Amino acid sequence: MEKPLFSVVVPLYNKEQSVRKTLEGILAQRYRHFEIVVVDDGSTDNSVEEVQTLHSDQIRIVRKENGGVASARNRGIAEAKGDWVVCFDADDTMYPNALEEYAKMIAAYEDSEVMISSYDISVKRNISLPQYHYCTNFFRDTVRYYARGSFYLAWTGVVCAKKECLQSLGGFNENYTHGEDIDMWYRLVSRFVTVKSDVVTARYQLDALNRVSERSDRPEAKHSPLAVIRPRNTYHDLYEKVWVGLNVVHAAFPQGWKSNPRKHAMKLLKYADWAFIYGLYLVKYRLLKSKF
Repeated sequence: MEKPLFSVVVPLYNKEQSVRKTLEGILAQRYRHFEIVVVDDGSTDNSVEEVQTLHSDQIRIVRKENGGVASARNRGIAEAKGDWVVCFDADDTMYPNALEEYAKMIAAYEDSEVMISSYDISVKRNISLPQYHYCTNFFRDTVRYYARGSFYLAWTGVVCAKKECLQSLGGFNENYTHGEDIDMWYRLVSRFVTVKSDVVTARYQLDALNRVSERSDRPEAKHSPLAVIRPRNTYHDLYEKVWVGLNVVHAAFPQGWKSNPRKHAMKLLKYADWAFIYGLYLVKYRLLKSKF
């Protein structure tokens, strides 16, 4: 097999019910110069056996002890033979145009180092438009995309980055029990030339079986509030909003307001600025129906 242009890294932990369908979607790509690196993160079910039933020479299985999704992705990146890496979860769906779209972006933007396409969520479809543009500010672009259609700028399944860029940043932070992907996208977009496509290339399965709980067996994750799934009712919705609000305040002012009032006042102004920007984008994209 010739050297692939793309390596699709799929971390795998106890997803025997979904991994075959996910890999079939990746194997159906119209662009054919790619490999799939499946990193088994110590699965205890029949996930690996499901992968082996596909009998594809484009799939390589790497086994490791359980260490969490960040360490699995890092191992996959290290094993990747392609110059470009796409990380994709084992319970989502990659559309046939995904790698083809990235290949077009590489050809159109020779200086690109990170490419981000768009995506559907299992409960909502995005509007796919063939528009391309550079991203210059991670937070502002994220606010803009969320205001436009309740989608974030980047999600793991629609980010394609040069292997050397991912490795130069030290890979995903393995100390994080959640949010390691957001941390990585922020660092990538902040440092490397990033191109965004409005073409939809994947579907994010919001209600995946072990989306949140897959890392709950790790010691450091047992005390992670975001790993707790509560019943969805009015009381808990209010509780979670208050809890998140208190944690945001605690994160913004860890030493208390009086320790440095000027610094904290600037932080409040910064957050007010982002709230104002979000409001303007809501008016632009939801009320005035504007495009980029």
